[in-house]
Amino acid sequence: MQKLALLLFVAVLFVGCDRFSEQDFDATLIKDFEIVIDENTGDIAFSLEEIMDALENEGIEPIQESIVRYNIRDIKYKVWEYAGPAESKWNGSLSILSQDGSSLYDHAVVDRVLLELNDDEDHPKLPFTQEQKDRIAEELLNGNSFRIKAEGSISETPVSFILQVVADVTATADLKD
Repeated sequence: MQKLALLLFVAVLFVGCDRFSEQDFDATLIKDFEIVIDENTGDIAFSLEEIMDALENEGIEPIQESIVRYNIRDIKYKVWEYAGPAESKWNGSLSILSQDGSSLYDHAVVDRVLLELNDDEDHPKLPFTQEQKDRIAEELLNGNSFRIKAEGSISETPVSFILQVVADVTATADLKD
């Protein structure tokens, strides 16, 4: 009789418990920088900063409270809608910053011909180490965002283009079964 009561008690405990399991959600985060440098200004430099927010992705927003970790698969960039001299080059950097503005990663962009970046079908990937990817993923987990800074100088003007930065991430969430 006591065994039956104990089994019944244990069964009630397990039936009443919520079960959670980890599920992975792949997402692509995209941020566009519109860069226009007019030859009449005499200024050939630019510096722009944007926030890459995971919650702007409709696949991540509904699970935001359940996310237990992020994994950065890669971050890449591409030039779109380039208009300007065929030989104009970008010298500068793409930087990944924490929410408070401290640097997590800097990638030098040296003598990249903008027209070639526009015509390239592949997005050049930023060459991260696993440790750098983990630091960026931790920043995402702490606030669902990180900053991107694009800066540098353009060798020939006038130019206009869109610099697109794309982050491929996996969000792991603890969800009820």
